[in-house]
Amino acid sequence: RWEVIPGVRDMGLVDLAGSSVPLVANVDGMRVSRVMSAEDIRREQPQLCKSGARTGLSCGPITAVTDTQVSFRAWDDLGDSGAPVYARQGDGTVAAVGILFAHSDDVMGRIVHAT
Repeated sequence: RWEVIPGVRDMGLVDLAGSSVPLVANVDGMRVSRVMSAEDIRREQPQLCKSGARTGLSCGPITAVTDTQVSFRAWDDLGDSGAPVYARQGDGTVAAVGILFAHSDDVMGRIVHAT
């Protein structure tokens, strides 16, 4: 849990072994319809979005995909770690992609990294 802005918490929860925590299957009011694999991401090349506690929604094109990480151009800042990363689907739902964990910068701007 990270609290850069007083009263605003940014966190991600991954349930690996079952839990009494209720499952929330929506992002920004959009239902999560599926989880995208690295293969899906490579094949479909969707624009990816993140919804950070600090900077809100930003989306952009993919810059790299490995079996364990995806990188894309979007804006983030301290306090956005743990944000959901997703791809919007044509039916109004979203596909879960990962959780934001870092960013880097190059001459073209900011790159967000998720796993």
